[in-house]
Amino acid sequence: PTTASFTDVASTKTGSRCRYACNTNYFGHPAVVGVCVNCPTLMTSHTPAFIPNNAFWPTTGISVCNANSWQCLSGRSKSNLTSYCCPQQSAVAHTELLPGYVPCGYACVL
Repeated sequence: PTTASFTDVASTKTGSRCRYACNTNYFGHPAVVGVCVNCPTLMTSHTPAFIPNNAFWPTTGISVCNANSWQCLSGRSKSNLTSYCCPQQSAVAHTELLPGYVPCGYACVL
């Protein structure tokens, strides 16, 4: 792939330079040979995975691209309890902190 580099330093008697690794910010797929793509492409085209509302697949700054690599949009935080992007508690009127309360750890006070 054009987004990869050979990892063999020299040809050997038993074979040529055939092993490669994806470049930084590019990821391969274990079942699809020759794929080195950015995380959004990998997760939407080669291994479709669920992504919650208000989230995105990052293109840089990650070392692993898998179903848990999504990040929340600015102003939201990733829930520790489920696949959800929580608004800041201060942005939601009438809330109280309730650790373990799904999905965001706080609840509305009626």
